Amino acid sequence: MNNDTFQLPEYWCIQSTDETREIINDFILEKGYGDRLYINYMIHYPFVNGGTGSAYFTIQGGYKEITFDQFEKYVLNKNIIIEIDNPDCLIKLLKKLNIQ
Repeated sequence: MNNDTFQLPEYWCIQSTDETREIINDFILEKGYGDRLYINYMIHYPFVNGGTGSAYFTIQGGYKEITFDQFEKYVLNKNIIIEIDNPDCLIKLLKKLNIQ
């Protein structure tokens, strides 16, 4: 999906991985769903069946998967920071784009 035109679906889900589970779990806890650290599940929001479940192995009907970057940006409202190993490349790009 092009992030410039991305719109968060009303019913979305995200894959929970070992790297992302704590951040996703914090969100789930904040929404009052309990204390679970699911790995390799699709975490759904709003919760499926009026709040009786959120973690499934597959995407449930009517839900659309979002990426972790989209989750951070559109759900948690975090700005994504890109680390640059070689600042000279960035400087050249900014000059090429006439950005000062």
